[in-house]
Amino acid sequence: MSFLRSAAGQALGEHCRMQAAAQPNGALPPHFLLHASAAAHHHDEAAPSADPACKRLPASVGLMRFPTAAAKLDAWQHAQPHWAPCSAGGADATGRRSAAPILLPHMDDLEEEIALLGYEKAMVAGASAGVTEHVFMFPVDTVKTRMQALQQPDGPRYTSVFGTAARIIREEGVRRLYRGFSATVAGAIPSHAVHFATYENLKHRLGGNEAGHHPLIIGLSGGVATMAHDAIVTPLDVVKQRLQVHHSPYSGVLQCIRTVFAREGLRAFYASYPTTVAMNVPFQTVQFAAYESFKIFFTEEEDDHGVVEEFAAGGAAGALAGFVSTPLDVVKTRLQTQIVPPGQQRLGALDMARQIHLSEGARGFMRGATARMLYYVPSAAICWTTYETAKRVLKDAW
Repeated sequence: MSFLRSAAGQALGEHCRMQAAAQPNGALPPHFLLHASAAAHHHDEAAPSADPACKRLPASVGLMRFPTAAAKLDAWQHAQPHWAPCSAGGADATGRRSAAPILLPHMDDLEEEIALLGYEKAMVAGASAGVTEHVFMFPVDTVKTRMQALQQPDGPRYTSVFGTAARIIREEGVRRLYRGFSATVAGAIPSHAVHFATYENLKHRLGGNEAGHHPLIIGLSGGVATMAHDAIVTPLDVVKQRLQVHHSPYSGVLQCIRTVFAREGLRAFYASYPTTVAMNVPFQTVQFAAYESFKIFFTEEEDDHGVVEEFAAGGAAGALAGFVSTPLDVVKTRLQTQIVPPGQQRLGALDMARQIHLSEGARGFMRGATARMLYYVPSAAICWTTYETAKRVLKDAW
């Protein structure tokens, strides 16, 4: 208990100075005054000055590092009962003369500050994870798109993952596997940042960070966060896939954007958004819940996971989520790559699903399933490992 009281006083000292410095004349409202006799008892220095300018606290009362934000809050919660409201130089509840007051923030203020800092770290870590994932996995995504896109009567037939990859390299060159990559990176940075920050925010507010295993809360948080992610990434995903198809008529990202907008309007960039959300929400719900579950399964002791466990859990979660969502991914890809001749109407999701079933049967909905699983096993493994590693690095450096 003495460690927690001392730790809380150290951890909150810097926050107090920052709060006081932001106020007129360096003063804070009276509700920030809390009794400091217990804290002073655990410090070698004399009690801080009664002057409400918190920036005059001893320099040694600095910001103590905690392994997690939850640990920091736990220290504050344990120390909070040992401080009681008082006025400068007043007496405490027992009638004894109190030590000089120290300025400490309300619990809600501290929790909000820690939460905001955690979301900022989640955004940076999420953006890093998104870029790293796409750098390694973009060629596999190109192969998947070729296999799922509507086959042209006079075009090549793509029937297997490795056969498709070999044919693209042989006939179009290795660089073709990365066509549309710039559009993907441009969308991955903001979309993954928003995705993981929203996920961490919702998980925290719904109680997913409490002790125990909460797959439903984690899955729900991941699914809701996906809708914000897809609103950002869908238009650029349309551009990427139109550049990936065989004999693409577009020379580059900007030319593709201009041409599609001029011929088909803004609606073309969001034609697949309902299907994308309908596919990605269950996909991400399964992936997030499965990742946390597999991470616990692969870990002998609670919270004792490292890179190996995170990589294995991410890969297993990606395989499961990728397989169950393949049918909707096929419909989404067909919607995004269809070229509508002048005077004809664009097919909707249901009409496209009917067309696939009539022309290819039930097997048509599973086209590219192997490529999709081959994509999401390493993709999810790389993404989750990068995200978790980036969070650890940022905790130490930020």
